[in-house]
Order: sequence, then C-alpha cells, then structure tokens
Amino acid sequence: QAIAPAIATQRAIALDAGAGCPRYCGRVIESVDAQAPTPRWMRERLQRSGLRPISLLVDVTAYVMLELGQPMHAYDADTLRGSIGVRRAHANEQIQLLDECDVVLDAEFLLFEPSFERILGPYIKNLTAIGIRATIRRVDPAQYERRSKSFDFDIVVKRYVMRSTPGVELNDYFSSASAAVEGSTNMAGIKSPAVDALIAAAGAAQTRAELIVAMRALDRVLRAGHYWVPQWHKGAHNVPHWNKFSRPPTKPKYDLGAVDTWWVDADKQAKLKTN
Repeated sequence: QAIAPAIATQRAIALDAGAGCPRYCGRVIESVDAQAPTPRWMRERLQRSGLRPISLLVDVTAYVMLELGQPMHAYDADTLRGSIGVRRAHANEQIQLLDECDVVLDAEFLLFEPSFERILGPYIKNLTAIGIRATIRRVDPAQYERRSKSFDFDIVVKRYVMRSTPGVELNDYFSSASAAVEGSTNMAGIKSPAVDALIAAAGAAQTRAELIVAMRALDRVLRAGHYWVPQWHKGAHNVPHWNKFSRPPTKPKYDLGAVDTWWVDADKQAKLKTN
C-alpha cells in the first residue's frame, strides 16, 4: 500500500534513457541518521548474497533490491546539484562507484579464436541492455599471449583447473604479490589482504579439515569480489582412445585418471583385429 508523502520537498528528475528506463520514481525522506550502523543481521544477509555492506542507507536499498528484485539507489540531498539525471553512460565516460573505484562502462573482450564468440554474443547483448558497451577483439595468438601476460586487456577468457588438494599455486592465482607480476595467472589483478590471509591459512593447514575450512572461506571471499563471470562446468572428460584398454574399477573422483594404470586387454585387442 502506497504511503502518502508527509513533506512537500521535491527533486526534479531528467529522464533520458529511452526504453532502457521509461520510468524513474523516487521519494524524499528527511531526518534520517545516515551515520547509524547497519543492523548485524542485514550485513550478514548481504554478505551471504555476495554484496559488501557499505553504509546504512546503501545497505537498506541493496537489501530491498534483493528482496523485491527492484534496483534502488539512495542519494544525499545535500550533495545533489540540480536535477537527478537518468541516462546511459557516454562513450569512455569514467564514473566512481560506491567503493570509490573509478570505472569506464566500456569493455572489450580479447580473444584469439572464434569459438567463444557465440558464447559472448548473448552476454554482450545483455550488457548493452544495462548501459555497458562491449565489443570483441580477436587477435593472433602471439599478440594475445603478449597482451594477456602484460595485462593489456579489459576481459579475457581463462580456464582455471584446481587440484583436489590446492597448495602453492594459489599464490600465483590470487595473491597480491602476483597481481603485478608479468606472466602470472592472477589475471584479475586481485589485491586483497583477506585473500592473502586465507591463502596462507590454506598453506599452513595441518589436516584435511583445516584445508577445507580455509578453501571454502577463500571461495566465498573470491566470489564476493566479483572478479570473474562463471561460464560453465563440465563434470566429465571426453578422451578418444583405442578400445583395447581396461582400467581399474575404482575411478578417481575429481580427476581424469592415471593413464599409467591402464593395461592392454587381450580380449579387446583380439576383437579389434577381427574387426
């Protein structure tokens, strides 16, 4: 049920986003203590949803967005000048986010082969719908290797393979020390004290249980940082081979399996010869 306004204060809105935002509604609220802390239960729910708590008003709007699916934003009326402008970002326009990071809402996907273009096409279409201009640039393998090693890109496609018992490779993947090292696999340039501490905890784990706790915490922190966009996971391997081998009945749970444990099955080999 709509709540009738109790104050006469108004703020003009300049709507210039076309079909991307045909309607924009707001409400002026006064006498709010913006310095009050966000309730603990709300902070925890935001964190579990992958959002970083910032301040009371920002957290409330984020929480309502998660509950209702309606994007919201809180403005400080004392810092606004003129009307609230609603439009798409201009080409190469730089804006500052709530975490004080400066970003440009233009993105280029760097590829060296055409196979991923059919995957990125629908994603780019969705980015366009929210005001982000995205393009694909396909270069030769040599140029791709040089640019990816020197971090000269906006977005690249990268496949990470984790061992069932992660170890020292975590430093090269995610640590602050590898963020600026040319040729490292820390492609997102992650520099996070929390990530560094969890990598150290995983490396110092004395038991499997301690390792699992550290790795699950690391997984949550990395996902909350939104460093990558997951694409897909395939739970099987396709391996072409001659049908003359037999394998142990117990297969590895998370691995392709050691080919050295296969053996030539005389019966299968005989069938191949007869065929």
